[in-house]
Amino acid sequence: MTGPAVPGDPAPRGHRDAPLTTVGLAREAIVLAGAGAAILLQVAHRPVGAGVARHSDFAADPVKRLRHTLQYVYAAVLPEASGMRDAVTGRVRAAHRPVSGTDGGGRPYSAADPQAQLWVTATLYRAAEEARWRLWGTLDDARSEEI
Repeated sequence: MTGPAVPGDPAPRGHRDAPLTTVGLAREAIVLAGAGAAILLQVAHRPVGAGVARHSDFAADPVKRLRHTLQYVYAAVLPEASGMRDAVTGRVRAAHRPVSGTDGGGRPYSAADPQAQLWVTATLYRAAEEARWRLWGTLDDARSEEI
């Protein structure tokens, strides 16, 4: 059984049908399935891990951290969230602006570092893609590249 199509997601809405766009993956909340793995990968990156260790309280309130991460993902990806995109990304930038210092080995870190930001984003994508693969299997190369 399938439901109505959702704009921006050409996949049928049945439980066995893989969402075949980034928007479709976001609508399935697939990021939730990979959230734990993404966090572990994020803090394994030395600069990100140092920033989290010294500036984050996510361990005290992981639900708040997850909520903020999902707000960012949805604002960045979902067309209907475009009106809140600037506000959400502005809050993320403001929250990360003071995050900088040196790690235990004396190496500098900054949440404004584009490579650190890319790492965090890549872990979210990779964890979501892994969950998608486990739920719906392998996609052909063209579909995989499209996502």
